[in-house]
Amino acid sequence: MQPPQVAVITGAAQGIGRAIALSLASHGYSVALGDISSNQQRLKQVADECIELQKSNSTHDLKTYYGACDVSIESQVESLVEAAVNQLGGIDVMVANAGIYGAAPLLEISDELFDRLYAVNVKGVLYSYRAAAKAMIPRGGGRIIGASSMAGMSGHPNHGAYGCSKSSVRTLTQTAAREWGRYNITVNAYAPGAVDTNMSKLSFVEPSIKLPIDLTSKITSPEDIAGLVAFLVSPAAKNITGTIDHYSTPHPMNNYNRTGNPNRWWNNHVLIATESSIAYKYNV
Repeated sequence: MQPPQVAVITGAAQGIGRAIALSLASHGYSVALGDISSNQQRLKQVADECIELQKSNSTHDLKTYYGACDVSIESQVESLVEAAVNQLGGIDVMVANAGIYGAAPLLEISDELFDRLYAVNVKGVLYSYRAAAKAMIPRGGGRIIGASSMAGMSGHPNHGAYGCSKSSVRTLTQTAAREWGRYNITVNAYAPGAVDTNMSKLSFVEPSIKLPIDLTSKITSPEDIAGLVAFLVSPAAKNITGTIDHYSTPHPMNNYNRTGNPNRWWNNHVLIATESSIAYKYNV
């Protein structure tokens, strides 16, 4: 009998990361969950949920590990991967989900905001990809998945820095796919528009405004993204690599033309949020 596969998920305390963790646990994975230190209580709750789901698996003795991981610090990412290897038996899947959000006009954006977005959204993905690949190569391969965004597909007012950071994930993903294909490692990313998470809700400055409903008339849920990830790590996706998979619901920033006023959707302060809480705030 083959041992259970092991998945590492960053930013797993809430939202998309939580949904992915629960999905993979229910599909028979041992999981290693990481999130920033201030989210450890929420992360423990997710870990407990994963353990309950894993109990229904009669084939393998599945395990769950969780710990603090700020992806902008490479040593913490490496420690999370090492914990997966040492305590769970290895790493077969890396989901580099952790990210933060921020918005400001280009004429007003601070170096501090720009650097923080890149530290988490770009360097954090690079560190996660690299740590995973180093552990996967001796095992004969694996699946790596990153978090991009529709915001990285084209320019939008107030989103130069955030969009650039998510566009960089696209480049990192496709480069890694080309470099690591010879090691039997596939590398893909999901790029949703508006998703029903705290991060998306914090994007709005008017309480009366709801998340947009376009195209399919359904807002994307975290579980929708988790379903995509479950496919990308399945045997059916063994030859899929270098793709950036978009979800159909547009990002709310795409709607600014409906009123002709960008500030209908965004005000002139900067808000950076994790999936579960406001992490940083800068007045500009």
